[in-house]
Amino acid sequence: IMLNAQVKTYGSDVFALRPVMQSDQSLFREFQKDRLRENVGKQKIIKRDIKKILLINAAPRGTGRDVRIPVALYNLYASLRKKFGDNIEIKLLDLAIEDQNFKLEDYLSNEKPDLTGISTTCSAYSGIADSASATIKNILPETLIVHGGIHASVVPGEVAANPYVDFVMRGEGEIAFPEAIEVITHGDGDISKVGGLWYKNPKGE
Repeated sequence: IMLNAQVKTYGSDVFALRPVMQSDQSLFREFQKDRLRENVGKQKIIKRDIKKILLINAAPRGTGRDVRIPVALYNLYASLRKKFGDNIEIKLLDLAIEDQNFKLEDYLSNEKPDLTGISTTCSAYSGIADSASATIKNILPETLIVHGGIHASVVPGEVAANPYVDFVMRGEGEIAFPEAIEVITHGDGDISKVGGLWYKNPKGE
């Protein structure tokens, strides 16, 4: 089940749902107050022609009331669509609602995203995000992987240390994520310009 179809269903509610989440994501606000630029002066150039983006909600499979709409990813989806329109194909995959027959390997082999954003709401789900990242890199080694969400915002250095993670987006990504895509695809590739973005140095650290 791909949630890009559900985005159309909930499209009019994406921003209507946002105020409900303000208190739940107050931690994001703290990190984004000053548009942190952790890597200023540490230039890193990445140039790619990004045509397909996959957004993944890294959460355990749930049923009924256990399943929650990943509002943050819907907001990010809406921001990316507003910025790039139909020039970039964007899909949203919610692992919490996939059935037991779903195989991420098969999905990736079919979709072949150029960049994948993985969101994790808490440390308890970080293993799911790490496993998904390893699967992506093993099948599509050239695909860029960005981790975001509350867990990544709280411990960005720890998440960035994962060898399968290329970047970490700290705080809300609705402005910074599209900015990063713009810099990588249409700009000079200098991602040190993007606020809140953590990345490895040439030594991979």
